[in-house]
Amino acid sequence: MRMHPFVAAVALLTFYLPSATAKPGSKSTDQSPAGGSAPEQVAADTQRLTPGGAKFTVPAGWSIAMGTNLVLLTPPETDTHIAIFDAQAADAKDAVAAAWAAYKPDAKRPIKLITPQPAREGWDERQGFDYETSPNERAVVFAFTQRSGNSWTVLILDGSCRYGWQPRIRHWPAPVGGYL
Repeated sequence: MRMHPFVAAVALLTFYLPSATAKPGSKSTDQSPAGGSAPEQVAADTQRLTPGGAKFTVPAGWSIAMGTNLVLLTPPETDTHIAIFDAQAADAKDAVAAAWAAYKPDAKRPIKLITPQPAREGWDERQGFDYETSPNERAVVFAFTQRSGNSWTVLILDGSCRYGWQPRIRHWPAPVGGYL
């Protein structure tokens, strides 16, 4: 059975409510977000917080780079990226637009489908955004938004497919199965 792309990303990185102490709030060759840190490869699964306070796990062997409101995760296959962005926005579409502007300002993919998801684990609203890709690109691109109060956390998966329609995320061993 084929796993829907945004379900796989949520399985990969599970977000929690921002902590009480948290304050809301084009790819370079080194994959560092603008104004952010240089990529750091982690040796073991590592808990981190986004700048807005959402908790996530960086899987062993992956690289992480942090910017002002953007976290960029790169698996060992460097042709795939996960961008996590914290936004104050009126709605999910505005939050996703701000995330794309921070991650890849020149990206202009048309949205294929927006799928509302049930609120859960302290998030008030959740939505998945599927984007159109060409079969020749062999790519999977989607965004997943979650809102708590007025703060949005957006996850963008921008990745290569290994065998046509199969995204590389299906071949990541621990992250997909281990972070449900």
